[in-house]
Amino acid sequence: WAERSGADIIITEGYKHENLPKIEVLRKGYSEEFVSDAHERIAVVADFEVDTKLPVFSLNEPEEIVDFILS
Repeated sequence: WAERSGADIIITEGYKHENLPKIEVLRKGYSEEFVSDAHERIAVVADFEVDTKLPVFSLNEPEEIVDFILS
């Protein structure tokens, strides 16, 4: 689909067990533990403090998340 549409990036939800780069979203009281493999995770988006060496973005920072993806 990407080749036909001219898209450079496709963002999807799911694919927890696929060997693809992932930005994991964590939500307090809902999903506070990582479910993806650590070697596939490239960043985290969360509404609480997360102990990781990866870039962590707030849910309220969409521009910063987009800049990270584009870089």
